[in-house]
Amino acid sequence: MEIWRQVVNLPSPALGILALIVLGAWGVHGWNFCRLIRVRADIRESLERQGFAVRKLELRWLTRGSFPDLRLPGLRGSRGQYLYHVAAADGGGRPRTGWVRWSAGWPWRPAAPWSLRWDDTASAGRKGLSTAAFLAMLVAVASIVLVLIGRIWQLS
Repeated sequence: MEIWRQVVNLPSPALGILALIVLGAWGVHGWNFCRLIRVRADIRESLERQGFAVRKLELRWLTRGSFPDLRLPGLRGSRGQYLYHVAAADGGGRPRTGWVRWSAGWPWRPAAPWSLRWDDTASAGRKGLSTAAFLAMLVAVASIVLVLIGRIWQLS
């Protein structure tokens, strides 16, 4: 609570700058979230137009899937590359699994078109982490770091 009191007692210009930084970070993350939802819908619609019944489309982390040249999504240097695991049925009802790679763009630079690679056989095992597992891992690590910082601060 001491930190919160220190933040509240900051001069008005400093509070304004802090508020702009927080709002900017929220805005960027919100825009990125909306972008991921839009791409997911585009991938699903495109596959359905090609005659596939999409059963599952899941964003995956810390795997390359079937793209050996892909930098691991979730790690520094992934450069806005995202990887989706797709489970679908083709027109004959046969199960198919594959991977969709998508490189994000920015408002001034359009996103690269996504590419799809089907696995040779329908695989039940999925590589990498789901988004929920990845975020849980990040929250756990961040919590540990914050507790350690708090303990170090109390010692000084």
